[in-house]
Amino acid sequence: MSLNLQSSEKFKKTIFLILSSIFILGGLRLGSKTLPFKINELLHSENKIRIQFENYDAEFNNESDFFILYKPKNSGVWRNELKKLQDIFSDHPAVLRLNSLVNAEFLTVQGDYIRLKKFSSYESESTPKINHPFFENLYRSHDKDTFLIHGVFKNFRNIKEERTQIGELLKIIDAQNNQRSIELHAIGTKIAQYYYYLETIKTQMLLTPLLFLLIGLLVFFLFRSFKVVLFFYSIILLSYTSVVYLIVFIEGGISSYSGFAIFFILIVATSDLVHFFHKFLETKTHSLENKLKQTKSAVLKPCLYTSLTTAFCFISLIPNSLRPVSLIGIYASFGSLICFLLTFYGLPFIIRLFEYTPISSNKMMTLNLQWLFKHSLKSPYAIISLFTLLAVIFCFQLPKLKIDDDFYHKFKDTHPLTIAVNSFQNDFQTLGSIDLTYKYLTPSAYKQIVKFEKEIESEIPQVSYTKSYFQMLNYVKDAFHEIPESTLKEKRIESLIELIRSRKIFSQFYSENFERTIVYVKSTSTNDTKLTLKQIENLAKKYSQDFTLTPQGFITLRTYVLHSLIEHFLLSFMASLVLVFAAFYWLFKKFSWAFLAIIPNIFPLIFIGGILSFAGLTVDSNLVLMICISLGIAVDDTIHFLYSLKSNLAHHNMRTSLESAFKSTSKALLGTTLIFALSFPCFFLADLKIFYLSGGFIILSLIFALAADLLLLPAILSLKSRS
Repeated sequence: MSLNLQSSEKFKKTIFLILSSIFILGGLRLGSKTLPFKINELLHSENKIRIQFENYDAEFNNESDFFILYKPKNSGVWRNELKKLQDIFSDHPAVLRLNSLVNAEFLTVQGDYIRLKKFSSYESESTPKINHPFFENLYRSHDKDTFLIHGVFKNFRNIKEERTQIGELLKIIDAQNNQRSIELHAIGTKIAQYYYYLETIKTQMLLTPLLFLLIGLLVFFLFRSFKVVLFFYSIILLSYTSVVYLIVFIEGGISSYSGFAIFFILIVATSDLVHFFHKFLETKTHSLENKLKQTKSAVLKPCLYTSLTTAFCFISLIPNSLRPVSLIGIYASFGSLICFLLTFYGLPFIIRLFEYTPISSNKMMTLNLQWLFKHSLKSPYAIISLFTLLAVIFCFQLPKLKIDDDFYHKFKDTHPLTIAVNSFQNDFQTLGSIDLTYKYLTPSAYKQIVKFEKEIESEIPQVSYTKSYFQMLNYVKDAFHEIPESTLKEKRIESLIELIRSRKIFSQFYSENFERTIVYVKSTSTNDTKLTLKQIENLAKKYSQDFTLTPQGFITLRTYVLHSLIEHFLLSFMASLVLVFAAFYWLFKKFSWAFLAIIPNIFPLIFIGGILSFAGLTVDSNLVLMICISLGIAVDDTIHFLYSLKSNLAHHNMRTSLESAFKSTSKALLGTTLIFALSFPCFFLADLKIFYLSGGFIILSLIFALAADLLLLPAILSLKSRS
C-alpha cells in the first residue's frame, strides 16, 4: 500500500514538473519574440493623425531612409574614396538605392540647351557647381570636410530578414572604418530600431538571467534554504510567463511598452513571496497543514488588499485613448491578481506536493532596525521635521524637472549610435527633420513658399536649414539664367522638370501627390519639436492667402504621440491616486486613516522627482511609466504595515500596536527592499539609458517607501495618539 502511495506521489510530482516546465519554457520562448517598434501603432487605427501619417509614409517611406556620414582623411581626394564606398554599400542586399555626389547630377548650359551631368564624371566643370546653395548640406557639409550618402533600405520580407541584413551592413561599415582609417557613421530610423533590438536581446540573454540569479542568491541569504529559492523561482516564473501569454495573445509579441508590465510583475511576485515565507518560517508549529493555515490567516488578507489596490490603480489606465497605456493597465492589473493567486493557492499546493519541511526560523537572516524605529517613536517631531524639510526642498526642485523624450539620445555616450548622432550634429548641425506639405491657393504660391522657407531658417533657432522641391525649381531656373527670356525658355524649363521627375532625380522632395519642404532641425526632443512646430505655424499665418501647410513625417508623429502619452499617463496617474485613496478608505473605514496611508505613497515620488531634478536628468516617456511601479511598491508596504497596526489596535494601545506592527512586518518589508536594492544594479550594465535609470528609479523607490512606512508613518501616528 505504501509503495503504491509513493509511486502515486512520484507520478504527481513528475506530472507537475513536466506541465509547469512546458508552461514556463513556452512562455519564455514566446517572451523572446520582440515586436518591431512602430510609432503609428501606438495610436488606434481610426486615429486621424495615424491615418494621415500612413498615407504620407506610403508615398515617401521615410522610415526606410538612412544616412552614412563619411569623413575622409583628406577632403581634397574624396571622389575615388567615396565612389569605392558607394560601390561596396550598393552591392549589399539590404540597400535599394544610394545617392551621393558620386551619382548626383548638376545642370549645365550648352548653347541653347541644358544638360544633366554627374559630379563624379566632370571634376573641373562640377567644382563651381557643387557650391550652389541648393547642394550645400545636401551631400556635403558646409565646411566641405564631410560627405553624406543618402540610402534607402529595400522592403524586407519579414522582421528577421530586416534585422539580419541591417546588422550585416553595419558590420561592413565598421570594417571599412578599421581598414581605411576613415570615419564612417550610420544613422536612420531602422538603424536605431536595430540597436534597440540588440539591447533587448542583451537584456534577455544577460541582464534578465543575471537579475534572476541575484534574486535567488539574495532569497537564499534571507531564508537559508535552497528549497525556498526553488519555490520562489517557480512562482515568479509562472507569474511572469502567465503575463507573457496574455501579452502575446493580445499583441502577438513583446513590445517596448508591454515589457514594463512584465518588469512590474517581477516586483509584485517577489513582494508577496517574501511576506509569505517570513510568516511561514516564523510559525511555531511542526504540522505542515497548520503552518500553511496560520500563514494564510496572517498574510492572505493584507496581500489581497495590496493586489486589489494595485490592480485598481492600473485599471484606471485601461480607458486611456493611447493603446500602449491602456494595455499596460490590462497586463499589470491581470499580473497583480495572478501573483496573488499563485502565491496563496498555487504555492501551498507545491509545498504539500514536495512535502517541504521548513527550517527553524532562527536560521533566517535578521537585521535589527528596532533602534531606528524606537527613535522615530521617541522623537517624532525630529523625524517629521526631517521628512518635511526634504519634501519642501524637493518640491521647489520639481518645477525644474524636465519631462522630455529624444529618439536618438537613448544610449550611453560610448554607444555607436550616440557617437553617430553627435557626429551628425557637429558636421551637419542637424539630427532630424520636420516635413511640410502644402495646399496651393494662388498661382504664385511657390514663390511665397521659398520666402517662407528663408524666414524659417532665419527666425527659428532650432532650424539649421531647409531643402525643398521649390528650391529645386529655383535651381533649375537658375541654370537657364544665361538664356534670354522667351516662351521657348519656359517650355524648356517645364520639360526639364518633367524629365527630372520622371527619372526620380531629387525624389526626396516630391512624390505623386506631394511636394515638400524638409526642415532640418538641431534636436529631435519632444519639447523642442513642439516649440519648432508652433513657431512654423505662426510664421505661416501671414501666408494664409497663398497656401496652407501640414506638418508631416516621423518626428512630427512621434512628438504628437509622446506628448499625448505623457499627458494622458499623468492624468491616469492622478486618477490612480484617487482610486488608491478610495481603496484605503474602504479598507480602514476612516477618512483620517486613508489620509495617513496616502502620505507615505506621495513622499517617494516627491523625493525621486527632486533627486532627478537636482541631477539634471530628463524623465522620458518610458521613465514616466515607472511612476506607477513606484506607487505600487509604496502602496504594498503601507497596507502591510497599517493592516497589522489596525489588527493590534483592537487589543492594545497605539504605542504597543506600533511596536507589534513593526515587529511583524519590518523583516518582510526590509527583505523585499534588500533583494531589489542589491539585484537591480545589474541594469547598470545596460547601454540603453532607460534600463539603468529604471534600475536606479526602483532602488530609490524601495528605499524611500520603506523609510516613509517604517519611520515617517509611525512618527505621525505616535503624535496622533498623544493628541
